[in-house]
Amino acid sequence: MTERPVETTQVTLTLPVLHPSQTPREAVAHLAHMFNDFGEHPPFEEIGKYGPKTTEAVKRIQKEHGLQQTGSVGSGTWKALLEKWLPQEAKR
Repeated sequence: MTERPVETTQVTLTLPVLHPSQTPREAVAHLAHMFNDFGEHPPFEEIGKYGPKTTEAVKRIQKEHGLQQTGSVGSGTWKALLEKWLPQEAKR
């Protein structure tokens, strides 16, 4: 079977910077959903609270990708999260 190349497109996104102390609940709920898709155990409650568990999960992603471990989600962390999450979503 011959594999066909996959068509790709470049996308530019503007995403909010998420901080533990001042982040919209909806954005944190989406972040928790992503971590649940990664198989975090115990699973995150998707209630929009950016607590210590979220901060530690963000720092793990940052460490895995050689980013500064701030616990906040800026452009580099968003890129790492999306690169990990989008292929999982595409398989569904």
